[in-house]
Amino acid sequence: MRSSDLTASKDRSARLADLTTAVGADTYLCGTGGMRYLDRHPFMERQLNVRAFRPPVAAEGLWTGAAKIAALWALAAYGPNCVGAAFDDLRTPAT
Repeated sequence: MRSSDLTASKDRSARLADLTTAVGADTYLCGTGGMRYLDRHPFMERQLNVRAFRPPVAAEGLWTGAAKIAALWALAAYGPNCVGAAFDDLRTPAT
């Protein structure tokens, strides 16, 4: 998907909701910085979920310094498969 093929609102929260819809997602994962300004109304209008994300406290590897950098860094440095697997690992309870 190319950004030039996307249409999005000028309002930042509506734009994020538009982009979430455009990629076929049903949930927008938002960092702590974004949660301070995010307007949830555009997401509710589109029946999208918003979930806050905080990197693991005992951060290693992929998560090292994640609270201080943009999410795109991890995608660029590790690739989508690794990042996806890391999120899956967070959902799976430790045994």
